[in-house]
Amino acid sequence: MNDNSRKIETKYIRPVLVLRKFNRELFLGIPMSTKLKDNPYYKSVTVNNRIVSVLISQIRVFSAKRIQDKLAELDKNDFQKIKGDVIDMISFSLPPKRESRG
Repeated sequence: MNDNSRKIETKYIRPVLVLRKFNRELFLGIPMSTKLKDNPYYKSVTVNNRIVSVLISQIRVFSAKRIQDKLAELDKNDFQKIKGDVIDMISFSLPPKRESRG
């Protein structure tokens, strides 16, 4: 990455829900948006008396260097709900075993 692309990249600030801190350099986070959609991967929560979406399909590891400021703290119930939604999204049931034709 050259210096110009780094400058462009740092212009954009996006709110992120921090799910888990791994160490001083990395954390697991989920981007947030003010756009509300009727989509199973957009989960609505209230932050600072405003309804926002947590985009659970975009969960990923972020560099802690990207953190600017703490904007708010999510309500404990909303945080637990989002964690459950993430677990539901990544867990899947295997199809039943087919009988061998033997």
